[in-house]
Amino acid sequence: MNFQPLIFRLECPESEVKFYKSQADPFQLLEHIKSIYKTEEIEEIIFEDMEMIEISLELKLELEKFNNLSSLGFNRCNMKSLNNLPELKIQRFIADDNQIKDNQLIQLTKYNTLQSLSLINNNISSQESLNVFQRLQIVQLNVYGNPFKEFQRKLLFTKLHRMIYLDNLPINGSDVIYSGDYNDLQRIDGYVQQDLKVYEK
Repeated sequence: MNFQPLIFRLECPESEVKFYKSQADPFQLLEHIKSIYKTEEIEEIIFEDMEMIEISLELKLELEKFNNLSSLGFNRCNMKSLNNLPELKIQRFIADDNQIKDNQLIQLTKYNTLQSLSLINNNISSQESLNVFQRLQIVQLNVYGNPFKEFQRKLLFTKLHRMIYLDNLPINGSDVIYSGDYNDLQRIDGYVQQDLKVYEK
């Protein structure tokens, strides 16, 4: 089974490093990246299928060496805690398919440059817990697949005034058309949700 953490550079947005199960260690990945690129060249790192309940202090310090990193992700990592997030000017944060609960969301408010946030398929149960993001600059938020007790799309748009897209749909529920421009705001997150019947429109 291949693990494919994605690495994006401005010059080559589809550069990819493949790691196998025996090598599925975040530090090995970062060392491999540094053997190919200068740390200041890397704009995005996404860890996938690497078991980590939370970010260790050692990993936090290592990630902070990538001082131009603007996008960071931890998908399918069994993550429960958002402690030790690195001190970076993150614009995009992804933590899909983990076990993050409502009380961890406050940790993300340290990223006052955050524009795109994806927390698909976690354990967030209260829509009110998303109100902590009011102080941020979020324009795109993906939270579908969470066990919300109730969810009112339009209400969330009123709480997060800068938000344009919720689960890749604008407030009127029209489909988002993706372009090939990697700088296009609509391409900040690559997930598309086709069926939003579970949500109130």
